[in-house]
Amino acid sequence: MVIIVRVVSFFLDLDQMTDTISRGEGLRETAFSNRRLARLGVEVMTLESLWRRVPRQKMARPERVDFFMLLLVERGRGTHMVDFTAFPLQSRSLVFVQPGQVQQWNPHTGLKGLMLMVDPPVMNPDTTRSALQHTLAREWQSWPVNARLPASAEPAVRQWFIQLTEEVARFDDTELSIAMMRSLMSCLLLQVARIHSQAAVSVDRQQHNAPALLRLLRSAIEDHLRARPTVQVLASELGYSVSTLNRACLATEGRSAKAVIDHRVALEAKRLLVHSRDAAGQIGVSLGFSEPTNFLKFFKRVVGCTPDAFRQKYTRTV
Repeated sequence: MVIIVRVVSFFLDLDQMTDTISRGEGLRETAFSNRRLARLGVEVMTLESLWRRVPRQKMARPERVDFFMLLLVERGRGTHMVDFTAFPLQSRSLVFVQPGQVQQWNPHTGLKGLMLMVDPPVMNPDTTRSALQHTLAREWQSWPVNARLPASAEPAVRQWFIQLTEEVARFDDTELSIAMMRSLMSCLLLQVARIHSQAAVSVDRQQHNAPALLRLLRSAIEDHLRARPTVQVLASELGYSVSTLNRACLATEGRSAKAVIDHRVALEAKRLLVHSRDAAGQIGVSLGFSEPTNFLKFFKRVVGCTPDAFRQKYTRTV
């Protein structure tokens, strides 16, 4: 089944993208299209191409992405910030960013790598009957933002990237070409999924169902984020007891279900504090807090500083 999708690309529509991200005062949203690949929803490029096409002062600004991004660092060193955490980059680093996350590039001379971008509808299991897409959708929700490939695994991942790059260059918008690209992309993602899965084999088998349950909990949190959901409400919706959710969260994350919810709410608060001009009290209300003082106490407890202090710290560097 062919899915009609919007493409995320830096190649052909750079001018359109630049106009889009230049408007407004806060966070730039990367939403743009590529007419040549309008039915594909997949883009592959090198970091060198990205640096050549987008001014570095724009790349250094934070962006909220609306696509999946997989980056393989081939050589060089640097850092990449995702949701206020700076991750070190070096040879064999594998960076994975999901829609809705906020990232900030820190371009470094000598940093080389290969990057895959996928528009969400391409891999959304709700819009496709493919069992493969369902499998991948389950897997990547647990992928780390930043990992380092074993030396033995890097050649296979790099080879899939190269084959995708070559296929994009000769893409002709036919059904055969679309099928070829989608198949190569799936092979790359399955290769990465297997590597991450092997790295997690040491997890106690008694905890086998914990990651799956945590993914369900995270999805439910997203659905109710602006209402600041309680563990009891989400447990009832998911059909599990509070104690079962707590065991799954402790087994997988080392913290309670309430702490998982609180950290996600705090993350959204951080994003809004840094990337919007709304007052802290307004942000608190938008996240389900009835009083500004309640939001202030919550933020200090979870983050360790006041909302205003956090905003000042990060807006000085953005």
